Amino acid sequence: MTGTISQLPLLSYEHHVLPGGRLPLRIVEPRHIRMVKESYQREHAFALCMHSEEDETIYPIVTLVKIIDFEPLAHNMLGVIVEGINSLVVDEVTKDDEGLEIGECQRLDLWEPIPLHAKYADLAEMYQQFLSDNPKLEELYPEPDLSNASWVAQRWLELLPIPAKEKQMVMGNECPEYCLEILSQLNLTLENGMKEIS
Repeated sequence: MTGTISQLPLLSYEHHVLPGGRLPLRIVEPRHIRMVKESYQREHAFALCMHSEEDETIYPIVTLVKIIDFEPLAHNMLGVIVEGINSLVVDEVTKDDEGLEIGECQRLDLWEPIPLHAKYADLAEMYQQFLSDNPKLEELYPEPDLSNASWVAQRWLELLPIPAKEKQMVMGNECPEYCLEILSQLNLTLENGMKEIS
């Protein structure tokens, strides 16, 4: 860990994003729209979090994000695109007067960029094909970093349809090879189980 980053608003969403990833969000609730508007001018906006499927407990590893684009949507909704900046650990969660969750966060070390080993080349090729098959996602990554093991591992981990608790275990590991080895063992296919982000 590299120190406290102070209090940040937390947003739970149906998809998650990791450092280096980009994700379009539809912001519906007034408290979250206020959060986005207030944080747009800040260097770091808020953190995306995961909840336990059993009791709505917030899992400790969250992702610090910044807003890179936004647009008003119909029915008073707000559309934003966020980019993952850093993984954080939440030490304590409180709520403000509107029920917005606020976390006291500390930074986790980023996965360092390292060359993708040849034995995982198929994962990079599959992700490139997945981008080609999903134009909306491809627009978010005009220059995908497919030779970077950390980038490839994190992009697949965002898509992998496994419980949040299991994702947390992988996210908390110190290096991307652990994630890549799991992905390789799962023998992923683009036709089976991948979730399109739209």
